[in-house]
Amino acid sequence: MITVVSRWEQTQMPAEYEFKMWRQLKVFGITRFIFTPKLLNNGVEEYDTMEECLAQLDPKLPRCFLEPTGYKDMYDLAQVRGPIALILGSTTNHNMMHADIDETYRIHEPAKSDMYPTSAAAIALAFRYGQ
Repeated sequence: MITVVSRWEQTQMPAEYEFKMWRQLKVFGITRFIFTPKLLNNGVEEYDTMEECLAQLDPKLPRCFLEPTGYKDMYDLAQVRGPIALILGSTTNHNMMHADIDETYRIHEPAKSDMYPTSAAAIALAFRYGQ
């Protein structure tokens, strides 16, 4: 079971389109989505701030923040077993201020990019499933 906590990609696309991309990743075991800010008003679990989103998580659930400057790499994420919370920012906002250093993971990119959260999640999920 995977919970995704993410910031909507507000500057690049409407939330309705982004959520369609997120739904395609459900096959990797995503059972819950939590987003900030409140944009859709269609039953998607949304909160005003990332702090509120994170407060919804079970404190025993391992938190895995995907950040460009994360401390651990994707091979470390592949070793995390059981349920997790995969926490992502957007191309304009990160979540480092909410994470302990040992909760942060990075994707080694061949060049710096502003990766969409759905793209970062797909890479992380592929690592987790040994792709």
